[in-house]
Amino acid sequence: MQPVDLRAAGATVGAQRTLAAAGYPCAVPLAGPDEVDGRVLRAETLVARTRPDGREAGTWRLLADGLARQVEILRTRPDLVATAAAFACWTMWR
Repeated sequence: MQPVDLRAAGATVGAQRTLAAAGYPCAVPLAGPDEVDGRVLRAETLVARTRPDGREAGTWRLLADGLARQVEILRTRPDLVATAAAFACWTMWR
Protein backbone atom coordinates (compact mmCIF):
# COMPACT_ATOMS: atom_id res chain seq x y z
CA MET A 1 0.00 0.00 0.00
CA GLN A 2 1.31 3.43 -0.95
CA PRO A 3 1.52 6.12 1.70
CA VAL A 4 -0.82 9.05 1.22
CA ASP A 5 0.67 12.45 0.58
CA LEU A 6 -1.29 14.52 3.13
CA ARG A 7 -0.20 17.73 1.46
CA ALA A 8 -1.64 16.58 -1.87
CA ALA A 9 -4.77 15.29 -0.14
CA GLY A 10 -5.14 18.73 1.42
CA ALA A 11 -4.92 20.27 -2.05
CA THR A 12 -7.82 18.12 -3.21
CA VAL A 13 -9.86 19.27 -0.20
CA GLY A 14 -8.97 22.88 -1.05
CA ALA A 15 -10.11 22.33 -4.62
CA GLN A 16 -13.35 20.75 -3.44
CA ARG A 17 -14.01 23.68 -1.09
CA THR A 18 -13.38 26.11 -3.95
CA LEU A 19 -15.79 24.23 -6.21
CA ALA A 20 -18.50 24.12 -3.54
CA ALA A 21 -18.09 27.83 -2.73
CA ALA A 22 -18.53 28.62 -6.43
CA GLY A 23 -21.82 26.73 -6.46
CA TYR A 24 -20.54 23.61 -8.20
CA PRO A 25 -22.71 20.66 -7.12
CA CYS A 26 -20.30 18.64 -5.01
CA ALA A 27 -19.90 17.48 -1.43
CA VAL A 28 -18.49 20.07 0.99
CA PRO A 29 -15.48 18.96 3.04
CA LEU A 30 -16.20 18.97 6.78
CA ALA A 31 -12.95 17.62 8.25
CA GLY A 32 -9.59 16.26 7.26
CA PRO A 33 -7.57 14.97 5.76
CA ASP A 34 -6.04 13.72 8.99
CA GLU A 35 -3.84 10.73 9.63
CA VAL A 36 -5.05 8.50 12.46
CA ASP A 37 -3.31 5.21 13.24
CA GLY A 38 -1.77 5.07 9.78
CA ARG A 39 -5.05 5.76 7.98
CA VAL A 40 -6.19 8.94 6.31
CA LEU A 41 -9.61 10.18 7.35
CA ARG A 42 -11.81 12.91 5.96
CA ALA A 43 -15.49 13.75 6.16
CA GLU A 44 -17.76 15.57 3.75
CA THR A 45 -21.44 16.33 3.32
CA LEU A 46 -23.66 13.74 1.70
CA VAL A 47 -24.88 14.58 -1.78
CA ALA A 48 -27.90 12.43 -2.57
CA ARG A 49 -28.66 12.36 -6.28
CA THR A 50 -29.75 9.91 -8.91
CA ARG A 51 -26.97 8.51 -11.06
CA PRO A 52 -27.33 9.15 -14.80
CA ASP A 53 -26.92 6.33 -17.29
CA GLY A 54 -23.34 6.49 -18.59
CA ARG A 55 -24.34 4.71 -21.78
CA GLU A 56 -26.42 7.67 -22.98
CA ALA A 57 -24.76 10.32 -25.15
CA GLY A 58 -26.51 13.11 -23.21
CA THR A 59 -24.71 11.95 -20.08
CA TRP A 60 -21.35 12.28 -21.83
CA ARG A 61 -22.17 15.90 -22.62
CA LEU A 62 -23.11 16.56 -18.98
CA LEU A 63 -19.81 15.06 -17.81
CA ALA A 64 -17.81 17.09 -20.32
CA ASP A 65 -19.62 20.29 -19.34
CA GLY A 66 -19.07 19.53 -15.67
CA LEU A 67 -15.35 18.96 -16.19
CA ALA A 68 -15.04 22.19 -18.18
CA ARG A 69 -16.78 24.08 -15.37
CA GLN A 70 -14.44 22.55 -12.77
CA VAL A 71 -11.40 23.62 -14.79
CA GLU A 72 -12.81 27.13 -15.17
CA ILE A 73 -13.46 27.44 -11.42
CA LEU A 74 -10.14 25.93 -10.34
CA ARG A 75 -8.14 28.26 -12.60
CA THR A 76 -8.74 30.79 -9.82
CA ARG A 77 -6.55 28.64 -7.52
CA PRO A 78 -3.13 28.24 -9.16
CA ASP A 79 -1.71 27.77 -5.65
CA LEU A 80 -3.22 24.28 -5.55
CA VAL A 81 -1.01 23.07 -8.40
CA ALA A 82 2.16 23.28 -6.30
CA THR A 83 0.66 21.12 -3.54
CA ALA A 84 -1.10 18.55 -5.72
CA ALA A 85 0.59 15.21 -6.30
CA ALA A 86 2.63 14.71 -9.45
CA PHE A 87 0.20 11.95 -10.45
CA ALA A 88 -3.01 10.44 -9.17
CA CYS A 89 -2.62 7.70 -6.55
CA TRP A 90 -4.73 5.25 -8.60
CA THR A 91 -2.13 5.34 -11.39
CA MET A 92 0.35 3.59 -9.09
CA TRP A 93 -1.26 0.13 -9.30
CA ARG A 94 1.12 -2.77 -9.43
